[in-house]
Amino acid sequence: MQTRSTEFYTEEKVDFGTLWWLSVASRIVKVHPKLLLEQWHHVETMMNLVMPIKKCTTATEKALNIFDNLLDQLTSIQINSLVERRKMYDLPSDQFLAIRHWAASVEKKHWNPEWIIPTQESIDRSTQLLRTWLVPALDVLNNPTGIAKKELLHRLFLIRSGLLGACFSLPLLEGDIIGLTDSHTIQQDKEMLTIVKPKGTPEISIDGKNVRQMALDCTLGLIDYLLEHSPDDVKSIQEAVSILRGLPLNRGYTKELYNTSATSYRVTKTMLCDKLAGNRSNIEMIVEEYVMLLHRKRLAHTQGWHYNEQHKKIQDKLLKVATSTYSENRSKAQSILLAKLREHPYSYKKIVNDILAFLKPNEDVSHEQLKGALYLLIDGKKQSLMLRMEFEQQAKIWPALVKIQHSEKPSIIALLETAQNIIVDNYESYRLKYEWEPKNVEAAWKLLKAADEGSPLYNTEMLQGPSVEQIDKYKGYLEDKYQKAKASYYLLIDQLFALANDSNLHWRPLDMAYSMLSMQIRRDSPLPDGVIKMFVRLLINDTVKTRRIASAVVASWLKINKPKAVKVEYVLPFKAPNTSVGAQHPIQYGFRTDNRIMMYEEEKLPKTDEEWDAFQFCAKQHWGIYTWPKKLITYAPLKEQKAIDRTYEQFSDVEKYIVETFKEEKFMTRLRELFSIEMKKEDDLFNAVHFSLFQGLFRSYGDVLAYDFKAQLEILLASSKEYEQKLAAEITAGMMNGSKLWRYEKQRKLWSWLDPLLTKTFELMKEDGLRNWGVAIATVCGCSEPRMLKPLIDLLFKLVERPTENAYAASSRMFLIQSALCQFEWRGVELWNKLVGMMRGCLVQPFANLRDRVAM
Repeated sequence: MQTRSTEFYTEEKVDFGTLWWLSVASRIVKVHPKLLLEQWHHVETMMNLVMPIKKCTTATEKALNIFDNLLDQLTSIQINSLVERRKMYDLPSDQFLAIRHWAASVEKKHWNPEWIIPTQESIDRSTQLLRTWLVPALDVLNNPTGIAKKELLHRLFLIRSGLLGACFSLPLLEGDIIGLTDSHTIQQDKEMLTIVKPKGTPEISIDGKNVRQMALDCTLGLIDYLLEHSPDDVKSIQEAVSILRGLPLNRGYTKELYNTSATSYRVTKTMLCDKLAGNRSNIEMIVEEYVMLLHRKRLAHTQGWHYNEQHKKIQDKLLKVATSTYSENRSKAQSILLAKLREHPYSYKKIVNDILAFLKPNEDVSHEQLKGALYLLIDGKKQSLMLRMEFEQQAKIWPALVKIQHSEKPSIIALLETAQNIIVDNYESYRLKYEWEPKNVEAAWKLLKAADEGSPLYNTEMLQGPSVEQIDKYKGYLEDKYQKAKASYYLLIDQLFALANDSNLHWRPLDMAYSMLSMQIRRDSPLPDGVIKMFVRLLINDTVKTRRIASAVVASWLKINKPKAVKVEYVLPFKAPNTSVGAQHPIQYGFRTDNRIMMYEEEKLPKTDEEWDAFQFCAKQHWGIYTWPKKLITYAPLKEQKAIDRTYEQFSDVEKYIVETFKEEKFMTRLRELFSIEMKKEDDLFNAVHFSLFQGLFRSYGDVLAYDFKAQLEILLASSKEYEQKLAAEITAGMMNGSKLWRYEKQRKLWSWLDPLLTKTFELMKEDGLRNWGVAIATVCGCSEPRMLKPLIDLLFKLVERPTENAYAASSRMFLIQSALCQFEWRGVELWNKLVGMMRGCLVQPFANLRDRVAM
């Protein structure tokens, strides 16, 4: 290098030999800092030779690798690897033969690693290097006017390398702590930083100034200059943004590097260790690597509650780049900004208003700014900003997404669709109200007092617990928090509801408003009546997606708000010994005298309406065949289900609206037409949401709507179209399941007209509709017990008994009854015996499909 002329430093390309020597030098300096300090004159000479390279980017990067590695060796804490072993390498072979020590394990009790810790001399030399090379670069970039792009980029490389190499010994950014949450359990100004070095270890400062702060001031100003005067200088802007990434909290190791090192360590340990002997056989290299891994884990950990005004400035600047003109700059800044938001929990609250400002339709916002803001909100899927679990923030973000001015640009449309899909696929409902029982408080006090005062880890200050004044102060904290969250929840709903009814909105934001509203249905806070009425009308919307959303919302609302059924204990006449709680093996399972009361027996079924109303059913198929619970809780008899046997006058206002809407002939006709439209192949399956919707209507409103659905069922059942048969199966299944707790007189009236309709349909069943009817019958029977469905069972057996010369008709009828009986498990043995007796004559049938069905 000393033979190089001055032209060498301005050459665009440096020869390969020089690059090789630069690479060698970057590895040579990775030695014990004591050797570097002893040879400091040569180190200084080498730095003076390589650092002035200006033109060749490759040579500059390799020279800066030397700078980085040199600072890292002088300022970081490391283990001096294999110290004792290296001392013996120079001994004669009769005193030390290396082969005899291969794979020698470490005696951990006597192993004492030698740590390399920065000394005042090494810190002084590092400070000298930074003063010589870093400070001039900062001074130049503080006034970047007239600097060539390549020179500017190289100086940014230098700043990044200097900060990265010395970051372990650079004090963190200082400033007033900014509160991120109103938690009374986390005091941000008292949260401890992770301890990564011994007390008293010297740190770097230049003329009493914080080096990180010097670099920060320079970088922030430079980014402003570049965005204003050279927005097309993508490389320099990206490099400046990269500096901001590690500047605040990097101490030499990031979480990404730690994860890579941990993976590498596990692979190395798997290859070099004796699995039979275990950790006792670990060689010294493995033990050293593990200890260093623990140290690196401390370095990679960041204390997110230490969020000060400097961090806020960095986030603001990253936001500015993330919404700038060029996509390369935006992408880089967005990834770094989102990483910063994850480092500091709740810090997104300090920047979310600035992001949303780019979404306002009336503001002068460019296409690039809008794209950048949308990417920031949706990136991260479950961790995205728009899914943060706080209604106050949701009330800001979600309506803002809907209000975005309509754009026909494909990129904006795609981003908004992605946002909607992320919300629908990943949104998780969370609690509004938290409560602590007194017993929880007592347990916490006992846990605090249970600590051993003689333990070296005992800390009086940490274990003293809250004072009486603090407890009184925060006694109503949970209630206040609940009221605040509840107010934000209803504010969110009010805003979305207003947008959903805005006739000036394009169909895409309307669709998004519907989707967002559908996510807010919950058990602990009822949706406003207006929202439910809107979704009821949307059941006949022209858009398939909207109809699906409305069906799911109305079905869920009906399930949540259904009249509560009365449940009582099922009193068994007697229990067989060793079949209840605490039963010991062996347990007698199968048919017993005590569980015959649960089985279907035709002779013992009620005969009159009064007997049916007084009969107690038990739909829990799993109890009795093996053991009994301590208390068997089931539905009370039908005559006690007063809440379900309601009249129209007893309905609430919103329930009356639902009933009146479904009684409208135009509405019902439109509902039938739209719900039976053939869409795509997967839509030909039995729809569980539709079933839940219809079940909810009959479960909540009794037989008030029965005759209105009868008119539509007659049309559907008379049709041979597959999709109309599917809808008929969904309505019929919902009707059967929803009516199981009606008074028996109402059930009998229902079956008086449903039985002949279904009989005719099943007699003329085509192959297209068979599967859906089988699923419908199986669904109903799986939710009930056989005695509750006697009318359906009688209908199916009559069909099988009815003679037919059509093999397909006979096979389909067997399939339907099989779909029912399979759900009854052990409680329908009498029915199976009856069916088997009827099937014996079919074994010699000449039709293969009929014999196959009998065999199943």
